Amino acid sequence: MWLGFRGRLLIGVAVAVSLPLVGWVVYQGGGTASSSVHLFYIPIITAAFFLGAIGGLLTGIAATVVCYFIPYDVAFGFVRPAPDHIIRALFFYAIAILTARLSAILQNRNLELSNLLSVSRTMGESLRSDKLLAIIAETAARMVKAKGCSLLLLDRERNELVPRANWGLKQDEWSRLPLRLEDTIGDGPLLEGSAVSALAGAANGVNQGEGNGRGIISMLWVPLMKAREPLGVIRVYAGRRRRFTRHDYHLLSAFAAQAAVAMDNARLYENVRRSYWDTVRALARAIEAKDPYTLGHSERVTDLAVRLGEAVGLSQEQLDQIRFGAILHDVGKIGVSEHVLARPDELSAHDEMIVRLHPLIGKSIVEPVEFLRDTLPIILQHHERYDGRGYPGGKAGEDIDYLARLTAIANAFDNLTGERPDHVALTPDDALQELEFGAATLFDPQLTAAFVQMMRPLTKQWAAEGSRISLPDLSPYRDRATDL
Repeated sequence: MWLGFRGRLLIGVAVAVSLPLVGWVVYQGGGTASSSVHLFYIPIITAAFFLGAIGGLLTGIAATVVCYFIPYDVAFGFVRPAPDHIIRALFFYAIAILTARLSAILQNRNLELSNLLSVSRTMGESLRSDKLLAIIAETAARMVKAKGCSLLLLDRERNELVPRANWGLKQDEWSRLPLRLEDTIGDGPLLEGSAVSALAGAANGVNQGEGNGRGIISMLWVPLMKAREPLGVIRVYAGRRRRFTRHDYHLLSAFAAQAAVAMDNARLYENVRRSYWDTVRALARAIEAKDPYTLGHSERVTDLAVRLGEAVGLSQEQLDQIRFGAILHDVGKIGVSEHVLARPDELSAHDEMIVRLHPLIGKSIVEPVEFLRDTLPIILQHHERYDGRGYPGGKAGEDIDYLARLTAIANAFDNLTGERPDHVALTPDDALQELEFGAATLFDPQLTAAFVQMMRPLTKQWAAEGSRISLPDLSPYRDRATDL
């Protein structure tokens, strides 16, 4: 069963050819009463191992037929009684079935190990916590052929298990309120490293009748442990009455150990990125401190750009590029003197040239930082115009980086709605009209239309409150109830 179609065909032909050859050897060896008759086991075992139970049984039948035409003893020339044929056939069939069963077990083990290796590689490549947890939940359920799986992580401060991911279950089947450990029965032993298996409604390990009335019959919990330190719980659910086997437990436990390592790697990765983010945001604030009119500008542009990126369906990697690129889009202004930034309406030709160089200055500052290399197009091109009359490179249309075009719209909106020395703050609706007027000349028309559509509901709120729009914190590291 481990071979492809061509390999299985060759095995079948070889087995078919070998049967008469073995029969001839047995005949030459003195008949079926001689020990040479055991050579028939070779094609039977080969067929059963590679072709499965059906192939093994067919080969056993063929071997029985061949034996029927071979004398019991060639020297005396008499034929064995019928019971001997029956016993011989039963031996052949038993060997075929046992070999096929062992082959299937070996194949399943091989498949499981391959799946574990593949999943381990996939988890190792996924350093986004939400994506990683979703992969873990789906893989755990599929691995033991369960209806669904929920993944709960331990919040040590609150002493609660918090649902973080699920697969195959409806929302009301898993995302209950966080479970306090003192109110549960099965999770205490789990967090000490012991697995729990039960039927719905049973008292041994089921948390307050979990699963009753939800199509969940059997359950298996396996702890997530890192160096004997509990991280959480993997729960798998079956929709039929099923006793999870010891093999299911060992397989899921091995997977849980790999998952715990992947989660720890993701946590370390996010800690590093969080440190980068905090450092970058502090740098942006330090630059804006030179100009009181732009204080908070970079963070507002980042929030608007991320919101627009989500609206147009950007990937998580692209959203991260926007976060870091937008927050640093004006980092080059660190090379522009304070008096130039303070009076943008009274610039000399020399001062205006310096201002136009700030994207290049920003690129030279960020370029040595490998972690931020993907943000360079945003920093360098956010002042390019769609008609090619922008700076510093005079790029036009599709030649301008897509994320830079997106950031330019968010940057322009915040500039228009902010009070500056060179202009009075516009209302949100007027600012959106200015953006629409500049579409296809200043800005990407499709991105402009998406931004206007996204902002209309928020501008109504802004007009009603008489203050700037309060956007949610869209940083990649907003506080969570439970961290990896």
